[in-house]
Amino acid sequence: MQLAGSTDLTLSFNDRRRISLANKLTDAAQRLDKVVDLITPDAKNPSKPALAWGNDLGTYELLNKAANVLDLGRDGLSEVFTRRQAGKLFDALAADVTYVSGLRDAALAIDEGVALGKTTPAPSLGTDAAKLLTKAATDARAAVKLLLPATPAA
Repeated sequence: MQLAGSTDLTLSFNDRRRISLANKLTDAAQRLDKVVDLITPDAKNPSKPALAWGNDLGTYELLNKAANVLDLGRDGLSEVFTRRQAGKLFDALAADVTYVSGLRDAALAIDEGVALGKTTPAPSLGTDAAKLLTKAATDARAAVKLLLPATPAA
């Protein structure tokens, strides 16, 4: 997904860096939204697949990519903005990386936990997983807004 015309030859290196970083953070936010959708029970559709030992519904891969991109995004923001300009967002993204990485590890344990199967309760990423992932997606979108400020209408 392209947020801005990358074919414009008048863009500076810094502009291209911002656009690239914004595209990656947008992708991470979309991946986090998909995980929230996968792990949220749907009362209207009780047959919706749920996490099961040996089947994490692909959440590990989504969380792995999102955690890596959030970490890259935090580092990228520090190259573009000072701590004074975006310090709270740096801290929020650092916390998000920690949470998403922890959930990624839990998803891997679920995926690899085939042997645990019927001897233990149904697997879960935790009660706060959806809330933490939604916050991480919101922070990623906030970083995109900071990277690509709205341009005034001509």
